[in-house]
Amino acid sequence: MHDFSSKEEFVAAREANPGDSVIVHFLREDDNPHDASLLDMSVMYPGTSICTDGLPNVAADGSFYEGAEWPLPEGLSNHPRACGNYARFLRKWVRERGVMSWMDAIRQASLNGALILENACPQMKKKGRIQAGADADIIIFDPETVSEQADFQAPVKISKGMHHVLVNGTFLIRDEEMDTSVMPGQPVRASVVA
Repeated sequence: MHDFSSKEEFVAAREANPGDSVIVHFLREDDNPHDASLLDMSVMYPGTSICTDGLPNVAADGSFYEGAEWPLPEGLSNHPRACGNYARFLRKWVRERGVMSWMDAIRQASLNGALILENACPQMKKKGRIQAGADADIIIFDPETVSEQADFQAPVKISKGMHHVLVNGTFLIRDEEMDTSVMPGQPVRASVVA
């Protein structure tokens, strides 16, 4: 991973290795109050959906990791939000700063995304809700300890504070212990329009 201090360095690196993955930081929330306020505005805007953007994991040789191993093997590179985005959101905006309620945050991390996508992808009408006929994807977390552990040095490190995680009614985490032998998730896809 490279940290570029100029546009020229970035352009030269892209020309030398055009297939490399790129992560661009455009908000410096930790050292720039204006950037932090912009991030707050986007995160707390009514109807916002907290999500990740699904970048592929990259192996040390620069190739995309194609495996299905879980938890992910050490040494992969990615943006830490791939593993820590939701836990970071709950820790930072709800628990530590108190600028959002738990219910609003949970809605933004679950139901809002389903509502945005459900007209294009009918499977999303069964996501983000706890009701009869919905998919049984449920997370039970400790509001006092939920936190991301992923960072740029260990981008695939699992978040903490998750007591139980169920996907399709199957435990992935039970009593804070991960079961790496199950993979009950199913792809959610929109219909192809010809």
